[in-house]
Formats: sequence, C-alpha cells, structure tokens
Amino acid sequence: MNDRCAAGTGRFIENTAKALEVSLEEFSQMSLASKQPAKINSMCTVFAESEVISQIAQGTSIEDVSAGVHASVARRIKAMVERVGVEDKVIFTGGGARSLAMRKCSGGGPQGEARRS
Repeated sequence: MNDRCAAGTGRFIENTAKALEVSLEEFSQMSLASKQPAKINSMCTVFAESEVISQIAQGTSIEDVSAGVHASVARRIKAMVERVGVEDKVIFTGGGARSLAMRKCSGGGPQGEARRS
C-alpha cells in the first residue's frame, strides 16, 4: 500500500472482507453506510490487517472498518498518482474498479467517471 510494495492492495480488501465473513460486494456496500470511517494508517498490509483486527476488537462497526479500509487504499493510490502526475484522464482498472466504495473513495462517481479535486 505504498510506492515500494503494492503487497496486493486489492487482496487486502478481499482478505478483510473474507475475515469479516462478508462478500466483496457486501463489504463495498457496508463502506457506503459508514458514519465514521475507522483510521487505518499502516503502509504495510500486514500491519493494516492488525489494525483492522484491533478496530473490530474495540467495537468499531464493520461499516466503519470497511470505509476505513477503502479510504486507506484510496489514499495510497492517490499519493502514487500525484507523484507520477496526471495530465488527462485516468483509467481505473482491476477488481477494485468494480467496487462502488473504491470508485467513490478514489474520486470517481458511481459509473467510475473521474473527478478532479
């Protein structure tokens, strides 16, 4: 989840959903229902997974954990894109692009259209 180690950011989302015993689609939908996204700050997915476990143990809702996971991945993607620089449109591909939560966290709309901030 940083510029040195991709470490399967999409896999991190999949593993978190699986650990919480929900489908990827459900995990994405839960994120959209969040009232207060959990803070997931680790750059390493192994440590981020530990943060998720701690959040759940502290009673953080699955919706807020889901939103925190999606926001964390989106922040890392945004930081990498900003370092590279964007001159025109960006195409969001891969499994994450199918997630409404990832599209919204990444600044895209429901259909994935790019929005500049």
